[in-house]
Amino acid sequence: MKVELNQERLEQAIIDQTVNEILGDEQDIYDRIRGEIDRQVTAALAKNLDSGIEKTLNEIIEKALDTEAQPVNIWGEREGKPTTIRAALHDRAQAFWQEIVDSKGEKASYGGRPRYEHVLSIITAREFDTAVKQNIINVAGAIKDAVRADFYKAVDTQLNAFFKVTTLDDKRSKS
Repeated sequence: MKVELNQERLEQAIIDQTVNEILGDEQDIYDRIRGEIDRQVTAALAKNLDSGIEKTLNEIIEKALDTEAQPVNIWGEREGKPTTIRAALHDRAQAFWQEIVDSKGEKASYGGRPRYEHVLSIITAREFDTAVKQNIINVAGAIKDAVRADFYKAVDTQLNAFFKVTTLDDKRSKS
């Protein structure tokens, strides 16, 4: 049996095999294209839907916050002036932060200070404590470096007094 190598047939066989490996069969190509289209359509719809939902929710919330309401007591009787939910929330938040509390942050009936001062003092104390700790660490490191330098200098002086020899390190340190 005689085997002949034809350059054109060999090149065509290599091209055909490469195309088949990369693309696969027609159904595989269709499935891959369809999957990519589905993925992109789903992503585009989700993006548009999310922004639409967010816009609609924001409009509903704004409308609800600005809707006028009449405060009532526990029996459902109207009391006070009509107000918006936004204004009522503002008043509640202001009352909360202005409320007098003790050192534990609980409502105080005698003495104490406003809640905002209590919270700010806690935050300030934590920040101050953190800053002080970091400064102590920095100072301790500087002291350690200074002591180490003095120690090396004292040892070097003692070694030079004991050994009357000039070494390579001695020459480098004098340069």
